[in-house]
Amino acid sequence: MVARTVTSQTICGSPDHRQPPRGLGIAVSPDGGRHFTPPAIVPDSSDPGGGTNGSHQGLLMTKLAVSGAGTVVIVNSSLKQGERSRIWLIRGQIGSAGIGK
Repeated sequence: MVARTVTSQTICGSPDHRQPPRGLGIAVSPDGGRHFTPPAIVPDSSDPGGGTNGSHQGLLMTKLAVSGAGTVVIVNSSLKQGERSRIWLIRGQIGSAGIGK
């Protein structure tokens, strides 16, 4: 049996990719990393209050965990400079159709 591989990435502003990150994407490989699904936006991964995603202090670097049963856990953070920061947890499941909430 070939292990599934899961990866996450930050999503920057579109169409200008020089904009600060505003959400997360996730892709799944059913064949151990040889091929990946197109990245999908992780639901609820952007800050509705307008903060930018990312570890601005460099302390929250590991964001993704996946169990053998397909449970996906993502920790995300955002910062609105001079106003607030927040950290939240997102849980989902990898199924035959991809990732669900």
